[in-house]
Amino acid sequence: MSAIKHLQNYIDGQFIAPIEGKYLNNVNPATGKVNNQVPNSTEKDVEKAVHAAKKAFESWKAVPKLERASYLYRIAEEIEKRKEELIEADSKDMGKPYSDLKNVDIAETIAQFKLYANAYSVDTTQHFQSHDMFSIEHRDPVGVVGLISPWNYPIMLIAIKIAPAIVCGNTCVVKPSELAPTSTYLLCQILETIGLPKGVVNVVHGLGASAGEPMFRNSKYTKIWTNSVTHKDVRAISFTGGCVTGGRICGLASPMMKKLQMELGGKNPSIVFRDCDWDKTIEGVAFAGLFNTVLCLRVCVYAGVTMSIACAFQTYQKKKKGQVCTAGSRVFVEESVFEKFTQSLVEYVDKTYIQSKRIGDPTDANTIMGPLVSYEHRQKVEKYVELAKKEGGKIILGGRRPDHEIQSSMKNGAFFLPTVIVGLNPLTSKCATEEIFGPVITIHSFKTEKEVIQYANAVQYGLAASVWTQDVQKAYRVAREIETGTVWINCWEAYIFGQPFGGVKTSGIGREGGKYSLDFFSQIKPIVCKL
Repeated sequence: MSAIKHLQNYIDGQFIAPIEGKYLNNVNPATGKVNNQVPNSTEKDVEKAVHAAKKAFESWKAVPKLERASYLYRIAEEIEKRKEELIEADSKDMGKPYSDLKNVDIAETIAQFKLYANAYSVDTTQHFQSHDMFSIEHRDPVGVVGLISPWNYPIMLIAIKIAPAIVCGNTCVVKPSELAPTSTYLLCQILETIGLPKGVVNVVHGLGASAGEPMFRNSKYTKIWTNSVTHKDVRAISFTGGCVTGGRICGLASPMMKKLQMELGGKNPSIVFRDCDWDKTIEGVAFAGLFNTVLCLRVCVYAGVTMSIACAFQTYQKKKKGQVCTAGSRVFVEESVFEKFTQSLVEYVDKTYIQSKRIGDPTDANTIMGPLVSYEHRQKVEKYVELAKKEGGKIILGGRRPDHEIQSSMKNGAFFLPTVIVGLNPLTSKCATEEIFGPVITIHSFKTEKEVIQYANAVQYGLAASVWTQDVQKAYRVAREIETGTVWINCWEAYIFGQPFGGVKTSGIGREGGKYSLDFFSQIKPIVCKL
């Protein structure tokens, strides 16, 4: 990929500079070098993008649904052609290893466009009838929708939002993360190449406060930053990111009755019983806790062409660094095997990831651990580790920046070793109950099912959990009592296209995936006929 000095916004089918001409440095976290400069857009740019999306909506919603679906297939085909550019872009932006991007992010991005094209093409709605009338459910698009995505899956999470949004007939304004913007810029080039009508997808780069918030705050009130009036022309917001930002979006958007889809943070428990499959559980818990670091297996089941049978399995190796909302960062181990399990887990992680000296250059096929996304984020992780010490925790692995464990060319990168901490109070410790979003695991013991369920439910979050036992009845019994959006039994991050994904409590509102996304990006209208 040739070097791009300045990224541009994509509005009304054109690449344009930010109105105020300001830019942000986009820094490679592995090397500390500047990749490119990102538009530091303002509400003026957002207003222009919303206007373009609103103008395009009437004509786009009138396009037959099979024709809209055909654009998704063409996008997928073009992504396949340009996947090496996209892999390089995301790796440089946020430090993810090449092999992970190839086997996971790009593969799933292509799949998402194809699967939503399939799903919408064959979608049918319900009908109802009585002796003297019948009623059918009709899908209408919502209108202009705002899509805000994070940096940990830059291109993939954009696809998961754009694909169902536009195939349902909506037009959108997209705000990618300023920490990983380049692949979205390349996606806009792809949209131009395949001839997507102008204004259907508009992308505004920049910071959340200046380029994201104006999507759900009416520009008429730009001087009243705390006003709860949202942008009147944006009718729905789909946001993936942190709980604090999600809460602010809800506070600003809810009074105007906007549809909201919030996929937020988590502090997720991995619950290990003494009768677990030992080796599988050690590997799985390490995977779940250090996800974005760990080399392990994920199985995704994708639906077939007719959407009636799951027919293809894909396995991926994950090589990331704890920067995922579903990370199983709170490990609860049954007391009778606590010491043995903790020792085995530490030995496994130390041997596989630290002593192997496979931490470093994301472009190296041998690398299984890249950097954190930024130097500022590493400082946040380090503060939590220091806090753990003050809270009485004992660091039994990692807890520092790598030294001899990393290639000399990567010494300036934002790297941090996989970290395991014991001795913290599972109910009161901030390190054990707040989302860190880094490669840090805390391990705690429990005696009974009742006790571990209490621990699991004691935090403000409720996004995901995993239960490790060979007793199926116990697994289901515990899973049913955990206050969370998803529970995996003897696995983690297993996903079947179409299953709902989302959280409870402060971990989110609504669900994403398959029909749930199609429903969110639609207004369901019953049409009733009297006989």
